Amino acid sequence: MPTEPPPSYASAGPIRRFLTRIAWTLTLGVCASLSAGLWGGSWWILELLSHFQIQYAIATAGLLVGFTILRSRFGMVATGLGLVIILAMLLPHYTGGRNPPASNGPALRLVYANVNTRNRDHQSMLDLIRRESPDVIALAEVHEGWANSLASLHEQYPHQVICPQDDNFGIGLWCRHPLEIGEIRYWGKANVPSIEARFRHQDQAITLLLTHPLPPMRKRHTAMRDEQLRILAGIAKARGPRTILIGDFNTTPFATIFSQVLTTGDLRDSSRGFGPQPTWPARLPWICRIPIDHCLHSADLTVTRLQTGPHIGSDHLPLILELR
Repeated sequence: MPTEPPPSYASAGPIRRFLTRIAWTLTLGVCASLSAGLWGGSWWILELLSHFQIQYAIATAGLLVGFTILRSRFGMVATGLGLVIILAMLLPHYTGGRNPPASNGPALRLVYANVNTRNRDHQSMLDLIRRESPDVIALAEVHEGWANSLASLHEQYPHQVICPQDDNFGIGLWCRHPLEIGEIRYWGKANVPSIEARFRHQDQAITLLLTHPLPPMRKRHTAMRDEQLRILAGIAKARGPRTILIGDFNTTPFATIFSQVLTTGDLRDSSRGFGPQPTWPARLPWICRIPIDHCLHSADLTVTRLQTGPHIGSDHLPLILELR
């Protein structure tokens, strides 16, 4: 005698169709956002969509799994193809970029961090410095409170260039080695400070440029950020070998301006071969962060270590590097 199927079976078709529609909606959203981000060089708002390629890859992989469970062949093909395209765009960040070290001597150890003007946890930063014992400390968003808290470093790092400010654009550099140049510079119309320093490591001169341009909160700010980064790229190229450009660039490796800086400055991205290092916002899980803190360097330098540091109370994670 025929019986009606259980409710779960009876509703399986409509539920599957409903979930498939949601999956397609999300797929089209990811596709539209990724495509729009590729045109970020033409409009600053579109550039904001270019920064999330890691998230697009994760979302597309999740959608591929979803279409597989839903047994949607067309969805599987579409998301599979999309995932291949996104991974092909990300692959160069995880391969190449590591040449044999130019020197077998001790590496130059760097710690960089945007410490956050509102951050009161100064001790975590001091603990990181003492644990890593870097040759150079480079910090952004330094105000008088931060400068006073780091005064205890004077014995280990007697060579300093500090420009504390009450806004988010104070900056500072602490170095073990004597500075041949240690100057505060104002490059670009934003009138925010950068630092140019030159010192010797392993009897070779190294130029370090530390900067923190404006965030791209509006069209004018984006233009001033781009101008500052382009100027610094030109200066880095003019300084020649053994040059480092480091800071919170307020952009990611996926943006057009980042590629322009690399090309103009004849620079290399320290994250090549290591993969992008998402640093912001530090309080969110890794999957939600984007890499906006960077170290670029001339081709004669090799990065042998790159990683994000622990939470220091800031909305950014620090970067820890070794270069030879």
